[in-house]
Amino acid sequence: MKLDISLAKEGDLNDVLAWRNDPQTIFQSFSQRSISQEEHATWFSKILQSDTNFAYICRYGNDSAKVGVVHLELKDTTTCSVSINLCPNYRNRGIGPKFLIDVISEFSASHDVAFVAYIKSENGSSRKCF
Repeated sequence: MKLDISLAKEGDLNDVLAWRNDPQTIFQSFSQRSISQEEHATWFSKILQSDTNFAYICRYGNDSAKVGVVHLELKDTTTCSVSINLCPNYRNRGIGPKFLIDVISEFSASHDVAFVAYIKSENGSSRKCF
């Protein structure tokens, strides 16, 4: 499976918001509410300009469709939190684990950190992925 991974850009804002506000994402999130366009735009802009936050977009298939986002946040010099969210149309296809491995491998080439994920115990998909 060939995935194309790149750092997020401003043009990814609406896709990431749509995936974030998907009912299944909200259900599996610690913050179980929808996010407004304004709130998301503020957060996304900070992520794009940050030295401690990194958002990676994954594209897949012949049409290079956007299929998900991995967000990394350096907590300190030794620890990085990681989260993943896939487009609902691409869930349960085995893309998540490969996407995570590819992002962590790329990031680890320039950062010597341990990765930590915060997952709700009932979130079976994420527990399998990590």
